Amino acid sequence: MRVIGKYVRTHARHFRQQSDYTICAAFDKNFSGWHFHGHGPVFWNRGRQDYLWKFDLPSTERIPILKSLDEYNLSALSIFDSQETLLETVRLREQIFEKGLSRTTPHSELLLPLTGNSLAEILRLYGYETHPKGMVAPLGSEIEQSSDGWTAYFDVNADAVRRNGEVPDRPIHVTLGKAGVQGGSPVWTLQSVDELAPDVESKALDRMPETPRNDAPWPD
Repeated sequence: MRVIGKYVRTHARHFRQQSDYTICAAFDKNFSGWHFHGHGPVFWNRGRQDYLWKFDLPSTERIPILKSLDEYNLSALSIFDSQETLLETVRLREQIFEKGLSRTTPHSELLLPLTGNSLAEILRLYGYETHPKGMVAPLGSEIEQSSDGWTAYFDVNADAVRRNGEVPDRPIHVTLGKAGVQGGSPVWTLQSVDELAPDVESKALDRMPETPRNDAPWPD
């Protein structure tokens, strides 16, 4: 494993991130030349190589750590320098760091569409049970967004959930707010999970007439 740089021809973001680079290669006698190799095996057979340290931080410490880093001017804006990260940094400073408007649940940051397991866990947080064998995740076409792009929402069929053993009459409405951008994809935070009011239209289905309200069996 060899170090390259520290100054190399690359994107300006790498300079702002104070990036260092390594290349892992070995001479292969069978092919009579140098070839790239994965970094992983080197760290498990260290020899003369340096150690690789990995820190796993609990998600509950996300906001205090981001605030501490921001005090040293280490933010999404200072690292990536884009309009999206400007908005993300301003939102963190004005709404979360100052006003404390954040959720410390495992679903504080979400990518759409959700997996079936993620959707089931979100509903469970709000007291809704789902099918023991799992549930179907919302398809991308079923997820709608507000005209300004800052809110996303979708509905879950009433028959797909139970609350205290009862089937709701109306679909369950899940609302998400845009929190920023990660890896080029929007990141969302959970805002609310509520049963739709009687006069609100939905693409999802109400409780079917043949489904009893209480103690309804799960479909096979």
